[in-house]
Amino acid sequence: MERKLAVILVADIVGYSALMEKDEAGTYARVTARRRDIFEPEIARHQGRIFKLVGDGLLAEFGSAVQAVECAMAVQRSLAERNADVAEDQRILARIGINLGEVIVEGDDRLGEGVNIAARLEQLADPGGICVSEKVAREVERKLAFGFESMGQRRVKNIVEPIHVYRVSADATKGVRRDRPARLFRFTPRLLAAAVVLLAAVAVGVFYLLQQPDARSGPPVLAVLPFSNLSGDPTQDYLGPGIAEDIISMLSTSPLLQVMSKSSSFSMGSDSDPRLVARTLQVDYILEGSLRRNGETFSISTQLVDGRDGKNLWADRLEQDGSNVVLMQERIASKVYATIAGTKGEVSNTEISGTWSKSAPSLEEYDYHLRAMSEFLKWTDDSTYHAWQILSEGLEKFPNSALLRLELAAVYNNRAAEGLTNDPWQDVQMAFKLIREAEEMPDRSRMEQWLLHYMKANVLAVATGNFEEAAREADAAHAMVPYDPMTSVNLAMVMANAGYPDRAVEWAEYAVESEAVVPDWYRNNLAWAYLMAGRTDDAVTTYEGLDYYCIPCKASALVRAGRLDDARAEISEHLGRFPDWTIEHVRTEPTGVTRSWSIVRCGPICRTSGWQGCNNPAAVDQADAFASA
Repeated sequence: MERKLAVILVADIVGYSALMEKDEAGTYARVTARRRDIFEPEIARHQGRIFKLVGDGLLAEFGSAVQAVECAMAVQRSLAERNADVAEDQRILARIGINLGEVIVEGDDRLGEGVNIAARLEQLADPGGICVSEKVAREVERKLAFGFESMGQRRVKNIVEPIHVYRVSADATKGVRRDRPARLFRFTPRLLAAAVVLLAAVAVGVFYLLQQPDARSGPPVLAVLPFSNLSGDPTQDYLGPGIAEDIISMLSTSPLLQVMSKSSSFSMGSDSDPRLVARTLQVDYILEGSLRRNGETFSISTQLVDGRDGKNLWADRLEQDGSNVVLMQERIASKVYATIAGTKGEVSNTEISGTWSKSAPSLEEYDYHLRAMSEFLKWTDDSTYHAWQILSEGLEKFPNSALLRLELAAVYNNRAAEGLTNDPWQDVQMAFKLIREAEEMPDRSRMEQWLLHYMKANVLAVATGNFEEAAREADAAHAMVPYDPMTSVNLAMVMANAGYPDRAVEWAEYAVESEAVVPDWYRNNLAWAYLMAGRTDDAVTTYEGLDYYCIPCKASALVRAGRLDDARAEISEHLGRFPDWTIEHVRTEPTGVTRSWSIVRCGPICRTSGWQGCNNPAAVDQADAFASA
């Protein structure tokens, strides 16, 4: 494998998909003209070479950082001049990122981290702006009449170390001058030799780790290739990359996996061998697809490939009306997210199955998480206990793990909700204690931060009666994973009980619409959200379409609908299953003491008196409705 040091420039058009939606032919013509009249001649004039065209973007290689930055400034000036007399909604703006680093040479193509960092820099640039790495800024700062404004250290996806980013400014007075650090020691021949040996050892170790995908412990990494256009109409070429870009944007919100950037993934091309993509980009999974247009209908085929062995894990074909292209792309991306990246998606399932081939002594923190979740999400009494065992063992090995601590809190909370403990209140308090401990731990990962918000939302109201804070935590958790159906439908219950039923309906409806196979408990949560929002008829209709539902909740809905006999029949059936159940379990007990799944999930978790923080009078009314039945 040949490697070399190179300056990589990555450029991308801002808002390309939206521009194409508004004016497909005009946008295509303007972008093509800008590439032909500005990008190509300026890159050639500065002795650069375009080695990849990616839909609306391009990647170019330069032998000099000075020439690359000069080229970028010339391009942005020319684009600004062209835009001066163009309507604002038709202007072609670009972002540009430049990095100096090592790249892999594969024919005329360039791959590797040097390219990946340039792509991340491009994403950090403002429309019409340029961002460069510290290496480029240091190389160019005193040679050109431009300034370099420090944007500080930035952490970007799939790059371990933070990158010091600089914004290029036409004002040469701007910029951070880096003083030469004081020399702390003097190199001697012996010290130099030792340093060479140490660096060689580190290099060998890093190379070994990069070649061993199983050595990495953490969320799996996925690349989304641009979808192929099989329509035979080149004017539709923009749609495939547009769909893939939307999928990347949605998947990037998931803390359950890492997603390669558009520039990195698209650099491989839609017809690349998945195993080559996996080796080159150091990813675990590849999502690829194609689309074919038939009138106003598009057929979109997608498949998920395990990059480690080339195995096809999942494939699907979707038919979508293309009259609204932006909406079509969003719907497809949402379906793909739910199927492969959701809490119980294909990637999670595959990762989970892999952990059971490992012996317990070799398990790492993330593998304990996967093993425990595989048990917990079975929702059985035995699996809940097994999840508790796995997480308890994991915490003994990794006592400073916020991730395992939060997941153990979820198990304790579930035990209380499901009546799997003789003292549900003690389990709730244990969950609350674990959450507070995790909150005190520094340097939480994105997954841990999401899980912290999620668990606080579910436990706060029960443990403290603070519904307002529970709602704020639910909002924060949902904002981190807005496309995850299971998160949305679970947090819908929190919002409904906290006094925000309209938000609850919105989240639960999204979850029901997004899943290919919708569990009854999704619609059960939606029915409760309808009831709390005052949509009694919708609630009753939804409950009546379910085989598995919260009986007291349905009874409450029937009371609201004036169907008292039907409500009494439901309560009688519930008492037949749980003869010790009384109205007090809903009215006064936040967790209940029975084996009924319904008490916490669907019961209004609100005391009728003496509990400060309950801001949902509708919840109190539901307890009265039960009594009426």
